[in-house]
Amino acid sequence: MDKRSLTKITCALAGAFILNTENGAGQEQSIAPSLTVRVDTTQLEVKQVLNLFENYLNSRPDSLYDNPYWSKEDKSRHPDFYSARAWIYSSKDILYAFPPRILSIEKEGEYYYAIRTLYYREGLAGPYQGSNPWAVQRLYAGKENGEWRLFDPLPIITAKWPRTQVGRLVYIYNSEHSFDEKLAKEQAGFVDSIISAFELPKIEPVEFYITSHKDELARILGLDYTLGPSTGRSISKNAQVFSALGSEWYPHEIVHVLFREYLSCYLLNEGIATLLGGSVGIPFDSLVKDLAQYLKNNDTLTFRYMLENPYQAGSTKYFYTSGAVICKAAYESGGAKAVKELLLSGRNPDGLESVLQQILGWDKEKVTELWKEKTLVYAR
Repeated sequence: MDKRSLTKITCALAGAFILNTENGAGQEQSIAPSLTVRVDTTQLEVKQVLNLFENYLNSRPDSLYDNPYWSKEDKSRHPDFYSARAWIYSSKDILYAFPPRILSIEKEGEYYYAIRTLYYREGLAGPYQGSNPWAVQRLYAGKENGEWRLFDPLPIITAKWPRTQVGRLVYIYNSEHSFDEKLAKEQAGFVDSIISAFELPKIEPVEFYITSHKDELARILGLDYTLGPSTGRSISKNAQVFSALGSEWYPHEIVHVLFREYLSCYLLNEGIATLLGGSVGIPFDSLVKDLAQYLKNNDTLTFRYMLENPYQAGSTKYFYTSGAVICKAAYESGGAKAVKELLLSGRNPDGLESVLQQILGWDKEKVTELWKEKTLVYAR
């Protein structure tokens, strides 16, 4: 399921919840997680950890700021200090749509307590029934300068994983993975070539995590179950890439990190990554042929409809490839400079047709026609 569709589900559920509260429409309620009997609040430290986590849940965990309940060590390591933040808390409404139920708070190792939480709505029916539960989350709590704080699972879970640096990439993988040095060098060369071709800022070493399955990828981020598992993710602010393909090669997510100073709308962000890095291992040259055939079979489809409905025929690949077509047209029009101008100017999808007229010279009334024409040209 497309991540934007997941967010729409949570917003719809949360909206219904908030509007039906006794206190009146639109009044957000404090988050009070329920507990299973396995959470033993008669133990002092368990009670303290529970209070810490409750405070965190009520501190807008979806937002990125200097959260007082989080470890300073984590916050000094990366700007986005909770690696799964944008995944599990993809909307501020998640906690209303899927109320948290704490399954356990138990000591794990010498230093940490593991907090396991189920995000689930009782009695969910109708079209949203299959979206339940949202996730099973695992966070860690420990003492930092004598105070209880939360810790990101990623560095804890992967602390003993081997690390190999090749060029600007630091590969991090479990001990069962057979490291492919040749492929790692190819991707390091790809990074250097993109930085050079587009005159992008040089970047600190990129952390590239290799896992063999989408559930393992989620697990190292502290999600023991998630409704929307992924084969690849990136956290651009942190210069981090996560792959579930068991390979040293994932250029699509690498491109997201390299272009992190040129964040744009969803279509163009995925477009530049698909043009330069393909999607799920499939290069642009193959993807654009699929898009051309899809447009032939759906000849009434408009550019605006594609822009507003990323999920087409059970996939986002046509949406991603449409963005890639636009980025390629920009490159043909004015090289790397035009691509970067397009990305910076196209942050608001509502005015994208005007941006295409400005950057590409496309008549706003003919965007659909020109998009289809370019797709057919690139598919030859």
